[in-house]
Amino acid sequence: MLPRLGPLSAVGDHWVVGDPEPPGATCIELGRAGVAVRRDGETSVRIPWPRVMELDLQVQPGRLANTRGFARFSRLLLNLGGAAPSVGLGPARLTASLRSPYEYWGAEFTRHRQGYRRRETVAAAELVRQVVGERPADRFGRPGWAAAVLTEAAAVRARPRASVVDRIGEILRTGPRPGA
Repeated sequence: MLPRLGPLSAVGDHWVVGDPEPPGATCIELGRAGVAVRRDGETSVRIPWPRVMELDLQVQPGRLANTRGFARFSRLLLNLGGAAPSVGLGPARLTASLRSPYEYWGAEFTRHRQGYRRRETVAAAELVRQVVGERPADRFGRPGWAAAVLTEAAAVRARPRASVVDRIGEILRTGPRPGA
């Protein structure tokens, strides 16, 4: 079984966000060259790492919270209550701030059949954010590194969120432990 942390899994020498298996599925690959969006095995978008300033994984635990209908209903309730709608509501997405030219980019991905735990979604989002933020992001494409880091990050059981952030940072600074 491939190492997985929420929607993030290690496949060979790259990471995949989402489930690439079902027909019509969309997944996002994070590899040595950059970000690639794949649908039915065909690559539709390629973004090289030098353009990526930051990545953000937006996914809610469970399956219902990531549907468009739930997002519309939540926005309606927030608007009725006078609160500003949350950007994070809706389908599972990977978003990025890009340079040259500066722009905001995002792509939806197909969720795995089983739901994700909150701990998994927080750790996966933090792992992606920190790998891209620390440079070089081409570490996503190092053979063996992706699987070892995901395996160790999946074992993080820290609470609160600040502890998860610290533990993920420690894993990235020191590297995965042998046998992890």
